[in-house]
Amino acid sequence: MRVWYWFVGTGFIVVAFFCFIAALTIWNTARTDQTYPRKPTHVAMWSGMGVVCLGLMVLFYSL
Repeated sequence: MRVWYWFVGTGFIVVAFFCFIAALTIWNTARTDQTYPRKPTHVAMWSGMGVVCLGLMVLFYSL
């Protein structure tokens, strides 16, 4: 059973990584391209999803 928790925790690390990449990409595009609509809520949403995934990763690794 611990192996499954390890796989789920590793999956959450991967998802968190891509959430942070998405947040940084949106932020950088909005910063450099003045025609891109500024969406600070999207950056916060993707960053928040990354933090939640990291929290779930810690939970599954501690089981």
